[in-house]
Amino acid sequence: KAWAKFKAGTTVTLKGDTDMAGNKTESETTTTLVELNAEKAVVEIKMSMVVGGNKMDMPAQKMDVPAKIDKPDDTPAASTPPANAAKPDVKESTETIDIAGKSYKCKVTETKSDANGMTTVSKVWTCDEIPGNMARMETTKDGTMKGTTKMAVTALTIK
Repeated sequence: KAWAKFKAGTTVTLKGDTDMAGNKTESETTTTLVELNAEKAVVEIKMSMVVGGNKMDMPAQKMDVPAKIDKPDDTPAASTPPANAAKPDVKESTETIDIAGKSYKCKVTETKSDANGMTTVSKVWTCDEIPGNMARMETTKDGTMKGTTKMAVTALTIK
């Protein structure tokens, strides 16, 4: 569904910044819809990273995104978290954000979880008008390891 209403040649570019325990990384990922048929979407992913001040361009990779996936196994063993796992706190809302000069109404899902001395707060903005659906993501970890990750769509070409 995340690619079904777009045509080949559609692209989405995300920029990301990560600071995990003092190690900083920047990335830029451009995903291009190469092919779309009843069984799958084929996307090409190009990524570059800056680690320790050094830029690295990764080889482009093609990936098949199936049109349908099997329903997840809902047997108790597969769907039940361990008895000692705390249930994450999840909040949903809507927010309009600007991407490349256009406003997009996004569903916002914020999740807070605590495990192994770490608190993780993730906030994800999704929108059906954006290829791949993700508009923005922010994650903060606090506790035994501190860090942040932010990713946002910076450019779109809709075909």
